[in-house]
Amino acid sequence: MELITRQSLANGIVKRWKKQYPNNAYGDDKLVIRNKLMALGSNPNPDDIDEVIGNKSWTRVPDCDECGATVDAVVEVGETPDYESSTANICKGCLFKALSLTGVNWDYTNE
Repeated sequence: MELITRQSLANGIVKRWKKQYPNNAYGDDKLVIRNKLMALGSNPNPDDIDEVIGNKSWTRVPDCDECGATVDAVVEVGETPDYESSTANICKGCLFKALSLTGVNWDYTNE
């Protein structure tokens, strides 16, 4: 289980970039971007990453798989994401709704 936010995605950007574009296999432009990302440090501002890469896709929080909402944070549950994994991203509201199905009554609207 993992909490995914723009900041958590930003904090792992160098590792994910290196995995996607290993050993300068995709040209000098990817290496230049990697070096710029590394220069942002271990706790970079997500907006700075968007500017370096040229789009927001690397810092975008996945939508909730239950309700489809675009949210600031989701909890990833299940298997490690892969093409055939059983993985779901669930927003706070849907997590509270799931808890209520088990008999736990918690008013998440006041959070």
